[in-house]
Parts: sequence; structure tokens; C-alpha cells
Amino acid sequence: VRELYSVPLGGPASGIKLNGILAAGGDVLYFQISPDNSRVVYTADQQTDEVIELYSVPIGGPAASGIKLNGILAAGGDVSLFRISPDSSRVVYTADQQTDEVIELYSVPIGGPAAGIKLNGVLRAGGFIDFFKISLDSNRVVYITPDQEPVGGMELFSVPIGGPAASGIKLNGDLTAGGDVMFFPWLFRISADSSRVFYVADQDTDEVLELYMTSFDDTPDPFAFTDLIGVPLNAAMISNPITVSGINTGTNISISGGEYSINGMAYTFSPGMVNNGDRITVRLTSSNSCSTSTGATLTIGGVSDTFNVTTIGLILLYLPLILN
Repeated sequence: VRELYSVPLGGPASGIKLNGILAAGGDVLYFQISPDNSRVVYTADQQTDEVIELYSVPIGGPAASGIKLNGILAAGGDVSLFRISPDSSRVVYTADQQTDEVIELYSVPIGGPAAGIKLNGVLRAGGFIDFFKISLDSNRVVYITPDQEPVGGMELFSVPIGGPAASGIKLNGDLTAGGDVMFFPWLFRISADSSRVFYVADQDTDEVLELYMTSFDDTPDPFAFTDLIGVPLNAAMISNPITVSGINTGTNISISGGEYSINGMAYTFSPGMVNNGDRITVRLTSSNSCSTSTGATLTIGGVSDTFNVTTIGLILLYLPLILN
């Protein structure tokens, strides 16, 4: 019965058991220590024999502080591979969690709770994620699968480590008939500055393997807000929504003169991050003076536009009183 223990390097030799009580026939199979040395992540058939699941526990224990990271597995499902992000904040793993024999990619905070986010797009029946890597800045996951596109061979995709899957993008160019991105781990690499991915593929000519480079693009397409005229005084005004497009990695968002909301979440004036496909609205308060313009400038990845509102004119404000 293989179990997991932790002991100070210099002793004393009274190791602390880290795993929970194992099911009859269960074992700890594999473990990794987080880069910040705070937690140990391991796989084990801890609750049910022959059902491999993913757990996280403080490096010094106790076992009672451990937590299961994967979601509820489909009948016959198991966790396959896992990696800890370089910043020790998340664990990315593959599992047939939702459908037996369909191996998909998930991300979860290293300390739980176990509400993993699926990172890959919809896979064809019987599909699988073959291999993945995490960028050194811990922002992106790059993975290979032959089953996310309707047809074709092995292809390369990138997605924010916290999702959503809809923000993922294909990295390789269009493949020639019979072409594939090579799926061996040493045949695709992420640069040390997390800006580029290098991969080998017979992309242009079948059976001719060549080296390609693609970059993470954090500069979005231009966007525009529709200005409003004749708005009430001292009123909260919300812009038309804009959709972030043209990027394949997370990028910075900030605002001056107002607040912004991402995908219907609470409005904020604090800088943040957005991904491809996010919907943004801007909110500001109009002036308390007539015929006065107020603006809020939103900046995403260095691209900006201003949402301007102009209050109602003095004559129009008092026109109802004059008519009466």
C-alpha cells in the first residue's frame, strides 16, 4: 500500500502522512510539489479502488486539510495527467470527467474548491487531449488534440489558464491534407517570456516536417462606443456593449472617468484582465449641468475609445414647464 509522507529534510524522522484514508486496494500513484513549496498535489485511488482522482494537501499536513480537486467523475472516469502552474496558483489536469473515454482539460485553484473549469472546446465523440504545457507566466495553457476541429489531424490550441474555453484559439496554421502538429512534448515549446510557441508540423506539405513559430497577440481589434446626446442630468449611463476580438491571450483593461463590467459582472474602476470574446460595457454618471459632456475612456491592450454623454439642453429641460 503506497502512501504519501512529508518530513523535514534534516529530520527528525517522524514523517507526517499526507494522503487521506485509502480505499481497500488503493494507492498513491504520483505527486508533485508546488514551486512555492506550500502544497503537494497527488493522484490516488483514495476513495474508490481503481478510480484515480486528484488531491491537494499542505506540504506539512495534516491529511485532514487535504482536498479533492477534480469534479465528480463519470462512471469509468479517471484523472490522467496534471501539472502545477509555475506561480503555484492552479492545477491543470486531464480526465474523462464528464464522459468516459473522452479525455478533456480542466483547471482548478490549487487549494480548491473543486469546481474545475473545462478549458478545451467541444471534442468529437471519443476525443482526447493528448498533451499540454503551461506558460511560465502562468497565464496560458497550450494543448494538442486531433479532435476539437470538425475534421483534420493533430492541432495546437491556447486558452487562458482560468478559462473560459470560449476564449481559446487555434495556434497552428491551416494544415495540408494529412498534416499534423507533432504531439511529442519536445516538439512544441513555449518561449521563456511566454510570448511565443514553437512547434513542428507537416503543415504545408504532408510528411515534410518543418519548424513554425506563432505568437500570443494581446493587442485587440479597434472597438467603438456610441456617444449619447440629450441624457438626463446626474444619471448613470451605460454604453453599448463591445466584444473583445483579435487577441489570443489575456490582456490588460483599465478605465478613466467611469467603470467597466466584463460579461455582466459587477462594475469596477480597478485595472484587470480580459480575454478574447469577453463583452464589456462602460458606466459613467452624466453631468449635473445642462449641455455638458462627460467621458469615460476604456483602454484594452493599448487600444482605447471614449464613451461620451452630453446632458440635455437648458431649453429642452424647461420646455415641458413652458408648454404647461
